[in-house]
Amino acid sequence: MSLYKPTTRSDFLIGGLVLNFILLLAGAGSIWSYSSYSEYLLDIIDLQRPLLVFQKQQTALLFGWISVLSICVAMNIEIIFVRLLRRSVPSILAKVQKWAAWVMFLGIGLAVFGGLLVNPIWAYTFKEAGYSRCNTVIVRANKQFFNDAWVLEPADCYDRGLKQILHEDHGKRGFEKGARYLEKKHQFLQSREAVHNPGAGL
Repeated sequence: MSLYKPTTRSDFLIGGLVLNFILLLAGAGSIWSYSSYSEYLLDIIDLQRPLLVFQKQQTALLFGWISVLSICVAMNIEIIFVRLLRRSVPSILAKVQKWAAWVMFLGIGLAVFGGLLVNPIWAYTFKEAGYSRCNTVIVRANKQFFNDAWVLEPADCYDRGLKQILHEDHGKRGFEKGARYLEKKHQFLQSREAVHNPGAGL
């Protein structure tokens, strides 16, 4: 006895709805992730923290929704006409599917290389806020390609203590630890300067 059971239209409808939900959730997730990372960077700038480690690949999340929407368009046309209505796709919608496929590849390209379009804007924002990009290997060598360290005091790019912190923990916890280290360092230097030059702040 054969166990084969033909897939019904309701199966395709439910499957299509589930796929749409997953894809739209992924698209919304990429936008939320970029927005969250942007707020994180802007908070550092607003607070004038002494260290900002910019993870350049994060900005490509801004373009994640492009592929998602194009896949949804092409997929839904196929499900509605071929699977549910059991008829061929109208010629005009077949052209829409082809365009959606091209947009999907464009979205994939932007998801990989889109940072090249966005990162210069962020670099300009950092410079305008008073930050300088470190050209030293303050971040681990294997992280240098996708990460830039920015500091308010250019001399901090050569700080061995900061380098050790960032090499031990390359994540938000390490970045926060590095920022606190620099804050304490500058507070100490300022207090020592005040002791040796009591009239300097007048």
